[in-house]
Amino acid sequence: MLYEEKKHDGTLPIVGVNTFVNPAPPEHHQPMELARATEEEKEGQLRRLADFHARHAAECPGALDELRRVCLEGATSSRP
Repeated sequence: MLYEEKKHDGTLPIVGVNTFVNPAPPEHHQPMELARATEEEKEGQLRRLADFHARHAAECPGALDELRRVCLEGATSSRP
């Protein structure tokens, strides 16, 4: 309820939900050039993600079971 209240009154800004781009930006507004990742950066990130999945594969089933339990029971997690 607190999350919804903050979202509604704007104290928790969420772009596209309760914060929007000005449809009439100031005249001095300069377009921003987007930065793109190189193929090497993309491949490196995919390798790190695969490594993370491999290192935590044994923990995954237990963590998912606990997440389901917490969601269904409305309890709190025993994990840090």
